[in-house]
Amino acid sequence: MDKVFDRTLSFTREDNKKNIPIPFFVPEGVQALRICFSYSPKLPDDREEQLRLAEENIHRDAPGHWGDEYEAQSYLPLKNLLTLSLDDPFGYRGAAHRQVPEQEHWIREDSASPGFLPGKLPEGSYRLTVSVHALVTETCEAQLLVEAVKRGEDDV
Repeated sequence: MDKVFDRTLSFTREDNKKNIPIPFFVPEGVQALRICFSYSPKLPDDREEQLRLAEENIHRDAPGHWGDEYEAQSYLPLKNLLTLSLDDPFGYRGAAHRQVPEQEHWIREDSASPGFLPGKLPEGSYRLTVSVHALVTETCEAQLLVEAVKRGEDDV
């Protein structure tokens, strides 16, 4: 397998609710892609900060008397949530909107991990998008690795 992309990404609360495009190039003759994605932390350590954030969101989304029926504590624990989607040179290739913070996805000509579309992997510019749905910690680090299996190589 050849590394196509390997990087540590750092996110802050400024990245909350943003989609971060990550371009990479897939060479000719690739029969499979392996995408490994992980991020940490999943959960914040500070319970008081979680309560503050939950209350802030209740007041924002259900202002005034509308928020009276909501208990901030019932929404704990708050969690960071980062997800992936993939576009190949011709368009949408799939998504992994999963809660787990450690993921491995395969895309092959004849099969693919759930959420992704199998099929030929054309040479060209691809784009992974990291969607930062919720960032409830001050910072979060993600590791993103994309590997290509060329024709004739053993697919793991």
